Amino acid sequence: IDVCTTDNSTSGDLKLRSLISSGGTITLSNYTVATLPTAASNAHAIVAVTDGNASPTYRGAVTGGGSTKGVAYCDGSSWMWH
Repeated sequence: IDVCTTDNSTSGDLKLRSLISSGGTITLSNYTVATLPTAASNAHAIVAVTDGNASPTYRGAVTGGGSTKGVAYCDGSSWMWH
């Protein structure tokens, strides 16, 4: 973790920056489409979806009803395939 002062701080605020580094496997949380958290509360989240639509497209909407497994990304307003 890297600790530094903010650029526009007048009261000495700090911000933390970190970089994930792994020498092993990183396991994503698994969800079905029905159990995905709300998009508005999970901006920039990345999860694994286990029952996605049959023919997902990059940045296409994540919908259920199939058996496709893949990685989904949340931009704060919707879940999309990545």
